Amino acid sequence: MAALRFALVLALLGCGGAEGSAGTASSTAAPSPAASSTAAPSPAAPGSPAADEFETTGPAANLPAPLAEALAAHDRARAEHCAPPLEWSDELAATADAWAAELQSRGCPLEHSTNGLGENLFMATAGSRTPTEAVQVWVDERDLYDFDAGGFDMRTGHFTQVVWRETQRVGCATRVCNGMDLWVCNYDPPGNVRGGYTANVLPTSCR
Repeated sequence: MAALRFALVLALLGCGGAEGSAGTASSTAAPSPAASSTAAPSPAAPGSPAADEFETTGPAANLPAPLAEALAAHDRARAEHCAPPLEWSDELAATADAWAAELQSRGCPLEHSTNGLGENLFMATAGSRTPTEAVQVWVDERDLYDFDAGGFDMRTGHFTQVVWRETQRVGCATRVCNGMDLWVCNYDPPGNVRGGYTANVLPTSCR
């Protein structure tokens, strides 16, 4: 029973311009249905920072080790799918940390923000996953992705956001929440945009 209580938990992208609604997937819960969207990302939510306000920093060597590892894991996955490496954004990381703190203050529900950015969430028993393993859980969804058809799928939305070619910046934050490691990563421009899958999510044969 303890293993069930501390089962790895995931949440799927669901913000401005993205093609999914917020949902969860775990060993005990099924994803929510996807929601429709426009063909291009919507503007950021009122009060949220616009894309051109983000400042980027780097290289990864200047980041705390867990964040540098998460960035490197993203870039390795992106290279496999012919997507350029991401720039680290301190402001995106601050946005991610603010949302992680909000979830922490509310008892750790795995819910998405409405900040207009791309967003991936991850939660697992504290210390049970490295940053690389956390990102790899998202990437492993590619085994379920139909590269020929493209398009959004609740089962693969983490993966498609990680490797989305037009995404340029990322910022992640992590907090311990009720004995669980919580990761929040925000992406700009957001991925999972309707009509953009074939151009932005390439198979490994692209190399």
